Amino acid sequence: MEKLLDNSVRGNRAVFWMKVMLVMAVVLFGVLMAMGSVMGGLPKNLNEATASQASTVLYLLLGFFVACGLFLLSLAIQGCYWVAWMYRSVTNLRILGSTKISPLLAVILSIIPYLGMIAHFFVFREMVTKMEAKLKELNVEHPQVSMSQLSAFCLLIIMSVVGPLVNDGQITMAISGVAGAVAMICYIIALSVYVKQEKLLLTAGQEEIFRRKVDEEIKKREAGIS
Repeated sequence: MEKLLDNSVRGNRAVFWMKVMLVMAVVLFGVLMAMGSVMGGLPKNLNEATASQASTVLYLLLGFFVACGLFLLSLAIQGCYWVAWMYRSVTNLRILGSTKISPLLAVILSIIPYLGMIAHFFVFREMVTKMEAKLKELNVEHPQVSMSQLSAFCLLIIMSVVGPLVNDGQITMAISGVAGAVAMICYIIALSVYVKQEKLLLTAGQEEIFRRKVDEEIKKREAGIS
């Protein structure tokens, strides 16, 4: 039988880089909003712009490229840890017989461009349900993931995705950005709790696997005697 692996390091790093990514996304969003405001105040003839306005635009452009670069870097690092965490997490649940979800399918559904996080809601909800059921089965006291937070995450993600498709105005984009940020906060909180559950499951799960092996050996010996 395959051995359970400690997934807490991947999970904690995914959470950390998700927080970094969220901060960089907020900074980038703020820079974009500032650029929109400044650009809207520029004269139609750019030659008439003052030196102060020109320097402000230059600094904002520089800030945009720096923030964009840091955001993409944190996104890439977070994505690597997140995918690795999810694959191993589902694998651990399968080892314990708690779910039939394919780890690869869970990853593929969650990284679908644009709609991935909506699909991930259903994957993660299934993971949470199976995890808590297994912990209860093993009589392990554990913190619980708030299902209301997960539902809020899904609704806010849908708002952030659908909003720009309906209206690309500045107010709509701002609302969509805020909805996306709050959605990620809800997800980070839920994921942090789930990672703690995984740590508890690791200890209890290894004991469960050991008991299974003992039972299998006893059955083999009984079969040999008979």
